[in-house]
Amino acid sequence: MRDKLAIIFGSFAFLLLFVWFAVRPSYIKHTCSWVSKHSEASPERPAMTKEQLVAQGIIRSCEDEIDELKKVMPDVDYQLGDFSVITKDMRTKNGGFQSLFDDPLWKATSCIEQGNKVIKDYKNSIPAQPEKNWKVQATDEEYKFCLRDKGL
Repeated sequence: MRDKLAIIFGSFAFLLLFVWFAVRPSYIKHTCSWVSKHSEASPERPAMTKEQLVAQGIIRSCEDEIDELKKVMPDVDYQLGDFSVITKDMRTKNGGFQSLFDDPLWKATSCIEQGNKVIKDYKNSIPAQPEKNWKVQATDEEYKFCLRDKGL
């Protein structure tokens, strides 16, 4: 009877050591080899015209800035949606402005440029994207961190 208990106890101890020193490290190394990634779902965004973007308040119409510019430079004909407009600084021409941000030409052209960027973004619709989960192979740094974190 005593021999049977010793065999059972010895087998149990061997099995416990085998699991702790062979199976567990193998499982941890396998789990640390992969990193879970996640991307949130994004709703559909329809294409919109300049008028729709202004109406919904997504962009400014730049009318105030353009009107202020026309007081200083009546021959200028800038409009929102004119993609040839580039932000300019006219302080060197008249020297009457305290800073670049007071310059009506700069205010108008920068407003138009910002609006044009949004108009380009909304030119094409973006379909809805479902939530995604996937796994990628861990980098060397992530793998080493994971092993230390799990006790190997």
